[in-house]
Amino acid sequence: MKVQRVFLIKPAYADSYYDYNDLPAGLGYVSQALEDHGIETRVFDLHLSEGSKKLFAAIKAFAPQIIGLGLLSYRFKKHYELIDSIKAEFPGISIVAGGSHVSTFRERVLERCPSIDFGVVMEGDETIVELCGNVDDPSKVKGVLHRAAGGVRYSGDRPFIQDLDKLSFPKYARFELGRYPFITIITSRGCPYRCIYCSVLYSIGKQWRCRSARSVVDELEHWHKRGFRQFEFGDDNFTLKRERVVEICDEIERRGLKGLEIGLGNGIRADRVDKPLLARMKEVGFSYVAFGIESVSNRVLEKLRKGETIEKIEEGVKAAIEVGFPVDLFFLLGSPTETEEDVRASVAFALKYPVKDVAFYNIIPFPTSELYQMLMETKAFLRDPETHLNDSNHWFYSPVFETPELSEKDRIRLLKWANEVTKRHTVEVRRKHVVDQLMRAGVPKAMAALLARIREFENLKRPLRKLGLIDRFKKFAGIRY
Repeated sequence: MKVQRVFLIKPAYADSYYDYNDLPAGLGYVSQALEDHGIETRVFDLHLSEGSKKLFAAIKAFAPQIIGLGLLSYRFKKHYELIDSIKAEFPGISIVAGGSHVSTFRERVLERCPSIDFGVVMEGDETIVELCGNVDDPSKVKGVLHRAAGGVRYSGDRPFIQDLDKLSFPKYARFELGRYPFITIITSRGCPYRCIYCSVLYSIGKQWRCRSARSVVDELEHWHKRGFRQFEFGDDNFTLKRERVVEICDEIERRGLKGLEIGLGNGIRADRVDKPLLARMKEVGFSYVAFGIESVSNRVLEKLRKGETIEKIEEGVKAAIEVGFPVDLFFLLGSPTETEEDVRASVAFALKYPVKDVAFYNIIPFPTSELYQMLMETKAFLRDPETHLNDSNHWFYSPVFETPELSEKDRIRLLKWANEVTKRHTVEVRRKHVVDQLMRAGVPKAMAALLARIREFENLKRPLRKLGLIDRFKKFAGIRY
């Protein structure tokens, strides 16, 4: 049987940090690859249209031969329940699961969720297309988990796609583009660093592969011609290759793409930027940057195998601020050997600069990471290491493990304190910035101050974010963040 129709689903993560309406680029690449090979797709984003009745009606109307889902590990039991309900309603349709959860847990996913027929490991662009032509004999397709006599079988790792330029970038023809705040663009894949808390080796690979400057700007120009100006680069390491970033900036300028607002909210390494590079990026439309700092203690950074020092990190942060970028800082709290004194030093570092946002994250050990193995050996887990990812994430005040330096109670207390203190600081920084922007636009000072205070409630207005009203207000008022 050759598959002609595939129905793709983005699961919802209601009432959690993951409850956001970012455009899912990974699902976009899969949809585009299928469409390029003559396989019709439909996309259903459960964040935008929650409820099984609407989902089932859409599946029934489209009558697909395959249903595909991209899964994160957070609330994976809920995902399994969703998949079970789909299989019960449509027993004759094959279900394919992919995403970081499947790439990380592999055979265990199909073993725990019998309703999943196939699993796609790591890059799915080419795998899903080949699978559609070989559903009767999936063992022929590299990178696929499938069921066979005796249990779940894996066909073996698929070589990474080296020439990313050969892939069509997502056109999102089957997505409700008007309901997303920006276009997500991926310009590279993989990360060569060895941070002990990271699961990238098994989710997307440590080998860094990148698109050419021409390819990246082709995508920007495609959307620019259609009136889009707000973009988010979702790379793990956008600035890894300095000369490529310069080439991208030069190409943006050469093509005359004006009014771009390109965010780097996923975070970049501070040791891979410098002031001239950041200034050039800002000239052509990069609008804000985020840095993953983790800790200001060089001892902790070395334990994490971060591969950079706080002195180098501070150089990057200062350069971005001096250039005029709004800056976000990300920290991990509770890393091995980290003490309360270290945490307080990190908070002091954050308060030292006029940054847009600061976040202290609960460090989460992923099962394939070196940190996970370390904690298993020391028996430091506070929760079941096999299932903790179901309901734990970086933004909850619920530690997964403890260390001799920081107990569970210490971690909860310090997480709350660090985020409360830095939140007050960044709210004031943002308020001053918004007032300044509005006043430069000609809004009277009293009105500008009032609008800035309204802007502060953005994080509390989840329904407004879902409708895109916050972003419309920002666009109307000329607010860049």
